[in-house]
Amino acid sequence: MLENIYTADFETTTRQNYLIDGEVRVWLWSLVNISTKEKYYGYTIHDFFKTVLRLHCKMIYFHNLAFDGSFMVYYWLTHGEKFDSLIDGKMNLWYQLKWRGIEFRDSLKKFPESGVEDVANFIGKPGKYIKPDFNRYLPWDYIPSLEEIEYCIQDSSIMSDAMEREYSVGHNRLTLSSDAFKDLKNSIPHFDFLFPHLSLGCDSEIRPSYKGGIVYLQPMYKSQIIEDCYVYDINSMYTHVMRNCMLPYGAPFYREPEKNEYYFVSFRTEFYLKDKKIPTIQIKRNAAYDPKQYLDESYGEVKLTLSKTDYELFKQQYDVEYEYDHEYISFNQRTGILADYLDRIMEIKVKASLPESRDEYLRFIAKRYMNSPYGKFGMDPNKENVIPMLNPKGFISMRDQTEDEKKNNREPKANHVAFASAITSHARAITVNAAQQNYDNFIYCDTDSIHLTKPAKGIEMHKTELGKWDFEGQFPLAKYLGTKLYAHFDENKNVIEVKGASMTPDVKKHITYDNFKFGTILPGKRMKRMVPGGYLIEETTHEISLPKEFEGLFNDV
Repeated sequence: MLENIYTADFETTTRQNYLIDGEVRVWLWSLVNISTKEKYYGYTIHDFFKTVLRLHCKMIYFHNLAFDGSFMVYYWLTHGEKFDSLIDGKMNLWYQLKWRGIEFRDSLKKFPESGVEDVANFIGKPGKYIKPDFNRYLPWDYIPSLEEIEYCIQDSSIMSDAMEREYSVGHNRLTLSSDAFKDLKNSIPHFDFLFPHLSLGCDSEIRPSYKGGIVYLQPMYKSQIIEDCYVYDINSMYTHVMRNCMLPYGAPFYREPEKNEYYFVSFRTEFYLKDKKIPTIQIKRNAAYDPKQYLDESYGEVKLTLSKTDYELFKQQYDVEYEYDHEYISFNQRTGILADYLDRIMEIKVKASLPESRDEYLRFIAKRYMNSPYGKFGMDPNKENVIPMLNPKGFISMRDQTEDEKKNNREPKANHVAFASAITSHARAITVNAAQQNYDNFIYCDTDSIHLTKPAKGIEMHKTELGKWDFEGQFPLAKYLGTKLYAHFDENKNVIEVKGASMTPDVKKHITYDNFKFGTILPGKRMKRMVPGGYLIEETTHEISLPKEFEGLFNDV
């Protein structure tokens, strides 16, 4: 089977060509067989398609299918070719393309948030060549240099070795999370009894309770220089919760919970934050509220849907004026449902971390396998697949599926969002309670970390033990502009680390003590936009801007 599986990479023209030609194109491509390591290359997308048909390719991986796939889809649309696609319209995630019996997949979904150079490190390959200068006009008859060809082939070769290793251990699903979930299901006895598919109705009732980690900055520290910042991280937060916390399982009961049952409750209420308490309530899917803002009060009556863990935290953090119209969905609960599975994966990670048996690939996979199962439990069954089309301006845009096209979709199935919601609820409660223990010194928290002005108290510390807090470091100077937007400096004002959710590494390297403030414009940002031919990557700038949660709260910005 592996003889028909390949990895591929496109090099495409830049802004210089777009300004003159009015379109972008593939000017160099590479193709590597993951079994035989045979290498192929060429100069046009037309020759690429001729080659993959001649070789009888069955599956081809690109490392970022959304980018490379845009050039293939444009070619097919402009040449009357029929193809199928699996593209999530909500997130613009390209999972799969099919054309003339060939399936195109995304290796970035197998190695999330990892560039080709990262993958090379995972599998012990030499570092990548320095990228040649591609940012120039390339005429239609341009013949690439040997250096350019070798650079393009190198990417495909690295991913060929990585995908060969993936298939050698049975990882053949579309995504890493699907591989992890498959492994989990095969490892847990009576899995379907423990985690039956919930009805779509039940899923929709519980889903509003499912949220990510808590990320909160004390407003008093916004844009202030802080001397001595102490940062603590919890060891493997989600693994700890999945292994050691009380979690729901099985089929739901539509009634008030009995003793020792986990529950989800919807109710109407009005509330105000207690003194010296960290807010924990966000209201989503309501135009009157910013979905990212943690509320000091409800500003009138609202409807909440909370897990048992979040409900208890709500009563702890807020004064509740009133609550009524409670509707419950209850479940059996227990700890350690996934303990045997998680212990096995943790053992793999520990072994792969030892000097005598170090294996970066296994460390990466084990870490992801420890953390990814909960996300699969919480996957939204109501995916909105979209179809690529050529718009009147001559480039690709997306349209909704027709009713006939929707008939070919798989019947939506809900996994067990109750399990996923309880996991993230426990994680938030653990972080909030650790921050509350240190409220007078609390600056910031993000999912599994707390940042303080003095050493922590009241939390259990251990360097490696699951669920215990580890001291990440003391930073002489710190500045927090907003959630996921802060910088730490040494005593000489040199940058130690920068966190910016939308900042690339090339942007971050321009950050200094003096320019880390709102309004600063920095080079190094790259953006993609769809044009005739496919995606165009453009160099642009990044402006440090005011996080939305602070808009209107301060007049000095």
